Amino acid sequence: MKACIVYLVDSGDITNFRRSLDHLSKCESLKPYPIIAFHEHDLPESFREEIADKYGVQFSIIDFVMPDYPDDIASKIPKDFYTPVCPYPFSMGYRHMCRFFSGEIFHRWELVGYKYVLRIDTDSYILDPNIKDPFQAMEESGSVYGYNNISGDDPTCYQGFYSTVRSAVEGMGFNWKFQSHEEGHVFYTNWEIMRMDMFKSELYSKVYEAIDRSGGIFIHRWGDHLLRYVFCEQFGVKTLRFKFNYAHGEDAWTYTS
Repeated sequence: MKACIVYLVDSGDITNFRRSLDHLSKCESLKPYPIIAFHEHDLPESFREEIADKYGVQFSIIDFVMPDYPDDIASKIPKDFYTPVCPYPFSMGYRHMCRFFSGEIFHRWELVGYKYVLRIDTDSYILDPNIKDPFQAMEESGSVYGYNNISGDDPTCYQGFYSTVRSAVEGMGFNWKFQSHEEGHVFYTNWEIMRMDMFKSELYSKVYEAIDRSGGIFIHRWGDHLLRYVFCEQFGVKTLRFKFNYAHGEDAWTYTS
């Protein structure tokens, strides 16, 4: 099956990335699939060579470039974005990551020809070495999107999001079906599987483009997890939840040290 595993790595992720790859390398079912790591120019060459040799990772450079927004949008973009529930700001780099996974990733030449892409964040760890082949599970079930969990986002991070998506959906001639009580619900996209034909489709692309044009990713930190959830719910995309031993973020150190 034509499938691959994708990471986005920066120079501050080196320790986490090594740990994530170490766990991934123990999963027999995932060994046949290539690993592609996107990175900016500051990731040390010596590190890339080491990881390529040890884990067979293919590295590919990306450039995070701010869209050419008009002044009325550009003037609203803060250098750092703060929320009431997090003591740390969401940097410009973090919001570029949100934009990359929201839509830019689906235009990458490195992913042409792949039917499925498994995205894993560098601080995400598959702790079950006996995990069954998730790509095969997607294929057998006819699912389009695979996820590990559903969570919630702070209202600060989705101001204006749903009205923007609704306008795009209705502008394409569809009825708005997303329920208001679902607002703020998100897929935990630090581990996700996407069937590429859907996420490269005109339908998804037009919704993403409306979001991108609005500048909301940089103004309000609209995340890719918001877009995935509302899109799947609105258009009845068939999803598959995977249940396996998994850890993410700072709490994961308890399980992975």
